Amino acid sequence: MILWALSDLATASTPRLPTVTSDTESILEPYRWSLVFFTRADCPLCDQLETVLEDAQDILNQLQEPAAVGDFESRKQQTPIYRAPTDRTNEFAVRHGISKFPTMKLFKKGVESFRPYRGGYTAAEVADYLHGLNAPSSTELSTLEDA
Repeated sequence: MILWALSDLATASTPRLPTVTSDTESILEPYRWSLVFFTRADCPLCDQLETVLEDAQDILNQLQEPAAVGDFESRKQQTPIYRAPTDRTNEFAVRHGISKFPTMKLFKKGVESFRPYRGGYTAAEVADYLHGLNAPSSTELSTLEDA
C-alpha cells in the first residue's frame, strides 16, 4: 500500500512539459510561436502555474491538427509550451532578463518576442491565447452573409 502511494507521488511530480535550456534552445526555432515558462524548484507559485500550463498544453494538443511525420509546415503552426527550470545564475535565464519567478516569455521562431504574454492564467485562457497567435490575422469574405 505504501509503495503504491509513493509511486503515485513520484509520477505526479514528473514534469509533463518538455524542458528547454541554453544547450537545447534551438528546439524553439521550428515553431512560429512557443511559450517558455521559467521556473524554480523553491517556488510554490511556479508549481501551481506549471500544472495549469500542462493542462493548457493538453487543450492545445486537442485543438491543433497533429503534424504528420516529416510535415514540418504543419508543425510550425503548433504552439508548444516549454519549461525552463532555472535559478538566478542560469545562463538561459540571465540572457533573457529573468529575475522573478514564475515568468512566461513568448518566442517567435526561436527568438524572444518583444510581445509580452497577455493571456489569462487558467488552462483554457492560456490555450485560447496561444492558439490565437497562429490564427490568420484576416479572413477573406466572399459574400455579404459571411460578414
